[in-house]
Amino acid sequence: MEDHQDSAELNFDPVWQKAQCLNICEVEQLLRQPYARLVESGRSSAKTQCLEQSYKHALRFSKITDPEALTELRAALEDWEPPTAAQGGKATQFRDGSVSVIITRECERGEVSDTEHVQIQRQRP
Repeated sequence: MEDHQDSAELNFDPVWQKAQCLNICEVEQLLRQPYARLVESGRSSAKTQCLEQSYKHALRFSKITDPEALTELRAALEDWEPPTAAQGGKATQFRDGSVSVIITRECERGEVSDTEHVQIQRQRP
């Protein structure tokens, strides 16, 4: 049996056909409780190591930790339409999922360094 498929004709299990892309912050939020239970149990197996590595990776790159902020971000991305029709309609799920990667921690906390403040001041007319 061949394990390869043409990418244009991929047939996913029905469970995955309705799935949407998640950003890394949403992944971290979803894995947080299972990881906490894993730590409490003290178990160790290939499956638990996979969960541990997945959670640690998501935690490392996750920039938005507030669940309400994640919900608002998801809603805003799903409703967003580009300024021109030439850009192709609504944002794709992949773009929705990857946008959190470009958010800085300072943006999340609402902080601006003195250097950034000076640069912002210079840009104003």
